[in-house]
Amino acid sequence: MKHPSQRSGPPGGPPARIVGDDLPAAEAAGDATLDEHRHDLLAHDLDALRAELDALAGADPGADEDERADAVRERYSELLEDYVEDPEALTRIRAVGRRIKDLEEADILPRSLIRRGRSRR
Repeated sequence: MKHPSQRSGPPGGPPARIVGDDLPAAEAAGDATLDEHRHDLLAHDLDALRAELDALAGADPGADEDERADAVRERYSELLEDYVEDPEALTRIRAVGRRIKDLEEADILPRSLIRRGRSRR
């Protein structure tokens, strides 16, 4: 699992990183400080995803919006992977996933397509 400070940032935004020497200081201070940084990073990432979804909901359909919607889905998937061992964080992340699904069902966001290779039977 990637450390949250190593992830890419929200679509179209700066990377979500602990700046300067904060990460080594957090690791040295112990789990509580590191957990606080993880919480802050997650809050920032979720706020950025919500803002992007709000912007997409008000945008005219077009190729750019399709790419932005794909970037939101990709970032959402990364967050699920990054916080797989944190049930509280997953609950917060999945709320954004429900918003994505709601926007797809309302035909505001294009539905995602999953392509699978041939199954081996």
